[in-house]
Amino acid sequence: MSNLKLREVIKQIRSCKTAAEERAVISKESALIRNAFKEKECEHRNRNIAKLLFFNLLGYPTHFGQIECIKLVAQANYTEKRIGYLGLSQLLDESSDILMMVTNQIKKDLNEKGNNALVSLGLTAIAEISTEHMCRELYPEVKRLMKSSSPYIKQKAVLAAIRTVKNIPDTIEDFLEIIDQLIYDKSQSVLLATTTLMVEILRVDESYIKSFRKYVATLVRILKNLLMSGYNPEYEISGVKDPFLQVRVLQLLRRLGEKNSEASDEMSDILAQIATNTEQTKNPGNSVLSECVRTIMGIEASQGLRVLGINILGRFLMNRENNVRFVALQALQQVVDIDYNAVKRHQATITDCLKDHDLVIKKKALDLLYKITNQTNVKSIVKELVNYLLIADNEFKKELSNKICMACEKYAPNKKWHIDTVIKVLTLSEGHVREEFISQIITVIATTPDLHQYSVAKAYYAMKENLNQIGMVQLGIWLVGEFGEMLVNGQAKDPDNNPIIVDEDEIIEVYEKILEDHNKKGERSDTVICWALTALSKLTIRLKSIQAKVQEITNSYTTHMNVEIQQRACEFIQLFDHNWDEERVGIFEPIPFKGDENMLVDATNRPIFDDEDGERDVAPSNDTADRKAPKAKVEQQITQSDNMIDLDSILSGGYNQPQNQQQNAQQSAPSGNLIDNLLDVFSTPTQQVQQISQQQMSQSNNLLSGIDDLIGFSSTPIVNNQVQQNTNQMFGINDMFGGFQSQPILQQQQQQQPQQFVAYEDGNIKIGFTFAKEDQSTHLIKAYFSNKVPQNLAGINLQIAVQKYMKLSILPATSSDLQPLIQNGITQDIKIQNSMEGQKPLALKIRVLYTLTQTGQQVNETKVINSLPTN
Repeated sequence: MSNLKLREVIKQIRSCKTAAEERAVISKESALIRNAFKEKECEHRNRNIAKLLFFNLLGYPTHFGQIECIKLVAQANYTEKRIGYLGLSQLLDESSDILMMVTNQIKKDLNEKGNNALVSLGLTAIAEISTEHMCRELYPEVKRLMKSSSPYIKQKAVLAAIRTVKNIPDTIEDFLEIIDQLIYDKSQSVLLATTTLMVEILRVDESYIKSFRKYVATLVRILKNLLMSGYNPEYEISGVKDPFLQVRVLQLLRRLGEKNSEASDEMSDILAQIATNTEQTKNPGNSVLSECVRTIMGIEASQGLRVLGINILGRFLMNRENNVRFVALQALQQVVDIDYNAVKRHQATITDCLKDHDLVIKKKALDLLYKITNQTNVKSIVKELVNYLLIADNEFKKELSNKICMACEKYAPNKKWHIDTVIKVLTLSEGHVREEFISQIITVIATTPDLHQYSVAKAYYAMKENLNQIGMVQLGIWLVGEFGEMLVNGQAKDPDNNPIIVDEDEIIEVYEKILEDHNKKGERSDTVICWALTALSKLTIRLKSIQAKVQEITNSYTTHMNVEIQQRACEFIQLFDHNWDEERVGIFEPIPFKGDENMLVDATNRPIFDDEDGERDVAPSNDTADRKAPKAKVEQQITQSDNMIDLDSILSGGYNQPQNQQQNAQQSAPSGNLIDNLLDVFSTPTQQVQQISQQQMSQSNNLLSGIDDLIGFSSTPIVNNQVQQNTNQMFGINDMFGGFQSQPILQQQQQQQPQQFVAYEDGNIKIGFTFAKEDQSTHLIKAYFSNKVPQNLAGINLQIAVQKYMKLSILPATSSDLQPLIQNGITQDIKIQNSMEGQKPLALKIRVLYTLTQTGQQVNETKVINSLPTN
């Protein structure tokens, strides 16, 4: 048994120089304490429990002392009982089963007459660790003690009542009558506990707000007495009268004044007094003021009072304490939507917070600056942010550069300023700009023909001077690949209006340098190489003299370690063959950035449409069938000239080409249908080809052979199995890279099914629709899924989006897996209500996702159906 006192044990532990020595001392002492507990008569049980309390503070296991705490609570000696109760509150929690053993002893102590010390110990135990069962057993005693003549006992009883209300909400009614008496108590400690109980009741059940509003005048009187020094000076802290009580009363007033003009008017004067008379040099005063501002912003306050509150937060921003500035920035973010102009007046002070050494303060200031940015001040704010980007730490650069791009995207006054700013950010961000913003600025440039000449020249020189900035390199690669002829035609002008002419060999040298720098550097560098190879291939139709050099560069990547780079290089080499001279122009022509401007994709990759009111309707997925999809507020309005598309689609050509544009292409070139099929040649295609007759296909099979998936990962839809077999026999390159199997012949004998409209079909899967009507405007569609290949298709998911004048619900599919070569193996029910039946057609945008189990190939295809034959 250990005879060491607590002080000696603490001294031993503090003298340890290593963690191992500390563990050794505590392990030895814990073993001695265990042995002592095994004895029937333990002389120093309270001393051992005190040691365990200290060990518990250090994080060491002390569960073996829990039963001994209960034994101490049962002792008659006050010193041992006090240690026992302290051990209960520290070594046990409400999940401990052995707490049931102490309930009767606590009840006995609560009924000790004339011994307030024992009563307070029991009440403290209830407030700290009582379970729901203990609260039900003991709350009558708590209720009785709340009426005690001793302020000390009343305070402890109210704290126990708070725990009881949390565990048993149906006991609230039993405490309301007592609250009516306690709210007028003269003791500040009792008032603090009572207001805390009222706040907790409102948190548990907001329906009591109406009944508590009758106390607004009393709460205002309490605050006035505190301001006029009418209370005990022992509660004064740094010149502020009882800041804890003031904060709690202000919290309660905020709840009572919320959405209630009468109560708000009643408390406005005292809030103005607190805001103007409270000391701001010390933390107690700052805590009262910050809570006062929250109350002002939470109630129906006047405009002048709100401005006063926001000005207080503005003064907090100039405080030397980081904690005070953090509180101010957080509060300003919450009130910027309430009074934007008042917050905007402190823009300069908020901007100064970006220079703080504390990263958290800088991030909060950046978030607040973004929230106060609009069309009128975007130039000044972005200018400050870009200037700070020059000296920002790397850990802060990422968030700062992306916030600048977000502000430009949302509030840019014109496109030229938008382009200049983003290019500047890309040259300074050290690759921290997210690819989605590169995609967005590419879209802005591509949809603004007047700025093509300016943008490609500016981006080219910025890329050339900042080859270490991967974001700038990506943007420059794409622009030069799309509009490279504008660099060499002499029409671009420098700031002095002198013509800019770039030599073709110089462009090739820049690309060679980029490819050399990014070879074997990582995943994003592999993406840059893919972009560069694609851009170089596109330049061969714009800059005729570089084809040989481009072919030499591309050929060196046909053995690259990355399979995608290797595949692209091999496929581009094939396109350089003279047999493709006529079609190469169509394949490498600039990507037309036009399509369904209302169609976007949300965070879950589900298609969405913008509503007229600025909201988007989302088509529910299978797991949310028969439930109305949530609506998310749109950050920005998408116009026809600023249509967002996916970053991969920008490079690859994966877009939805309008029907009228396809018709124009057919009129201008005899092989228009073939070119349409090749528009997706650089990546996963998203355009569904038009139906091609068997005669057209057979006449053109020498051109289409092997291009089903020349450069992307998904094959274009096969219209006729026989045509595919013919083309495979002639050229045999449908499987040239080993990754794609030829189309098998489906089983000859099939069960007859209702005539279906082919909504989607590719080399692996076919989806057909049959139609019925529930009423005049409600269409019932049944989708049938058929597997066309001798391998399983897993994870099949059909996603659908509709225009805003239609309502859509999708029931779960019968399965998500399709067995090999099975027709109509899965069905799925779809219901569409057309509010403009007879005026507008039934139009859909569908996305099909599935995985080929043998190869692991994942397919993600999109198609727009402009009109369904529902009759």
